[in-house]
This record gives sequence, structure tokens and C-alpha cells, in this order.
Amino acid sequence: MVKLNGIAVAIYFAFSLIILVCALVFIRLRLKTKIKPFLIGGLTWLLFATMLEGSVHGVVLSIFPGLRENTLAFAIYGGLMAGIFEELGRYLAFKVFFKRDMENDKNALAYAAGHGGFEATYLLITGALGMIVMASLINSGLGAELGDQLPAALASIEALTVPMALLAIIERISAIIAHFGLTMFVWFSFKYKKPGLLFAAIGIHAAFDAISVLAASAMPVWATEIVIFVIALCIGAAGRLVWKKHRSDGVMLE
Repeated sequence: MVKLNGIAVAIYFAFSLIILVCALVFIRLRLKTKIKPFLIGGLTWLLFATMLEGSVHGVVLSIFPGLRENTLAFAIYGGLMAGIFEELGRYLAFKVFFKRDMENDKNALAYAAGHGGFEATYLLITGALGMIVMASLINSGLGAELGDQLPAALASIEALTVPMALLAIIERISAIIAHFGLTMFVWFSFKYKKPGLLFAAIGIHAAFDAISVLAASAMPVWATEIVIFVIALCIGAAGRLVWKKHRSDGVMLE
């Protein structure tokens, strides 16, 4: 019988709710924008990062099953896929849904809140629910249903502690910061027809994800999260510079 850390699971659920509430407060009270950019940001992430990118991963990994065993190759591949799908997804979202709303640069911030906020909420909730389902199956004597995934499931449940849950929260915060920065690159790439900013976003995103995978394979979790957070701050700072250079509505990024 396995025991699931209820406090850690509660942290996952609580923060997923806090993220959405804070994002909505940010766009409605701070930015005073409509909810449309926020929703489009979330739906764009869901479509491009989970559905489309996930489908490509399934095909590629079935053709090259050994790719996961080569950490460097897998990190580069995963980084490129994330950069290409998510940044092109942003660009296409702006092209399809924001042609008449590009003058208001606050829409870019609302979009970023949706993109990063939905990702954090989705990953935290599905992660917590996955743990609950796996623990329930094992404790019900149905662990065999997990097949080859049983050892990994047991390891994941045992590793779920309060400190690990807090580190997962820090990782989601890092991702949100990075999404805000990258959104600035893609927004102004489309607005001012500067493809270089789009390619920069793809490259930065790819490098960010690749370094995260490599760090996780060589460093303790706490050290990996520090590296990820520092890089995310750099991406956010770069996005702020892009914003300050190109913004046209007088909004300041604090």
C-alpha cells in the first residue's frame, strides 16, 4: 500500500487556483483589458503545446524509440519542438485573432497571462490527478494495470513531498515569467513585421527547454530549479527590453 502526501497534492490544487485568480485580477484590474486575449492565450497553448506538439512527439518517439536514452539529443529535440510549436502558435494566434487589436499592447500581456497561466494550471492539476489515480489503482490491488509504468509510478508517489511540490510551483512561476518575455518578442514581431524577433523567440525557447532538460539530468532538483528560474528572469528581462523599445500605448512593465 502506498501513501500519497495529501498536503503536497493540496499545494498543487491550491496554486493552480491561485494562478487563475491572480491572472484574472491582473488583466481586469491592472491592465483593464477584455478577457478575450487571456482565453486565446490559454487555448493556443492547449492546441499547440499539448495537442499538436504532443501528436508529433508520439510519431517521432515511435519511429526513434531510443531518442529518450540520449539526453543531449532528446534535450535538443524537445527544445526545438517546444520553441517551434509554441512560438508559431503565438504568432498565428496574433495573426488570426488580433489583427484589429494590435494597437493596444496591453493585449500582449493579457495573452501571456493566459498562455502561461493555463499551462501552469493544466500541468499542476493533471499532475495531481495522475498521482491520485495511480495511488488509488495500486492501493486497490490494480497496480498491474499500470504495466511497465508501475515502478515509475511508485517512484513518483514516493518522491511527492511538500518540498518537491513547492519546487514544482517555483518551476511553474519560472515558466510564466518566460512566457511573458517570449510573448513580447512574438507580439512585436507580428505587429511590426520583424521576423527576426520571432526567430529569436523560437531559439530562446528552444535553448531554455533544452538547458532545463540537461540540468535536470545532471543536477539535484533544487539546483535545477535555480538554474531555470535565473534563465527565466533573463528571458523576462529581455522581453521587457523589447516591450520598452516597441510599445505604443504608454503602459510600463514594472
